[in-house]
Amino acid sequence: KEQIPCEPVCTYGNPVEIINKTALHNNADIILMKDLKDKSIKNLFYGSLAEQVIVNSISSILILK
Repeated sequence: KEQIPCEPVCTYGNPVEIINKTALHNNADIILMKDLKDKSIKNLFYGSLAEQVIVNSISSILILK
């Protein structure tokens, strides 16, 4: 079996900025994210974290349901 190298990252800050900066710094081919289906009022106005990462990312993104 071929193994795909990956590296988990734990950090603090604005999640959208951190995810995209980390992907750019590591030349990531893809970003994997879990869709949490947040139905809160905040999400209604600002959009989900996944949506914000998609809009601001230069990497491909795979959303896991």
